[in-house]
Amino acid sequence: MNLRHRHLQLRQKIWLYFMLFVGIVFILMWLFQVVFLEHFYEYIKIRDTEKVANNLIHAYHDGSFRQTALNIGLSNDLCIELMDKNGKELYAQCMYSHNCLLHSTDSDPFFYLVDLQHSKTGTICRSVFNQNMQNNMIVYGKVMQNDNHDVVGYLLLNSPLVPVESTVSILKSHEYYIDSGLPGLRHFLLCSTAYCKADYTHHQIGTPPGTRRLSDRF
Repeated sequence: MNLRHRHLQLRQKIWLYFMLFVGIVFILMWLFQVVFLEHFYEYIKIRDTEKVANNLIHAYHDGSFRQTALNIGLSNDLCIELMDKNGKELYAQCMYSHNCLLHSTDSDPFFYLVDLQHSKTGTICRSVFNQNMQNNMIVYGKVMQNDNHDVVGYLLLNSPLVPVESTVSILKSHEYYIDSGLPGLRHFLLCSTAYCKADYTHHQIGTPPGTRRLSDRF
């Protein structure tokens, strides 16, 4: 009787652990898909823009800047401004009919150039609301240097931050529909899966190896 009671307790504990694990997984999915989606998107966007800047600087030193900038600008919807060490424009590319933050009549890249020149890290990254396009945009700048670490120019990039509020709203509605519209099915599947896994694990752990071998013979 005591052995059977211990086996029952073990099965309950394993079942509770699996249910706790499933609950933690769903909580993490909700946090990353809804709560932190906007921050995660902005982080990825900034990281990708930084990679593009490094590729453009590498192309500048190789002498293939114009073709690389054209390809990158078209494929990434990116506005590009290249200046020499004195702030003179060497290359300009706008993907938004001069409505971006670098090439519109309402803004001046000189403001971001001064900000970049005073940066201690040699880079700037600003999220600015564009009145012309009515959305936030990233302005990323980086100081270009030669092998002797002398300043040879400045690179400014402008990329839109696509609003993700609608995506978050859809995901929230989806989660609400699953939680409120199909609670019985969802809970039944979770509980059934956890119970089957707990029962299998209980037999694997709680049954002595000799007993398994003996039962296999019969």
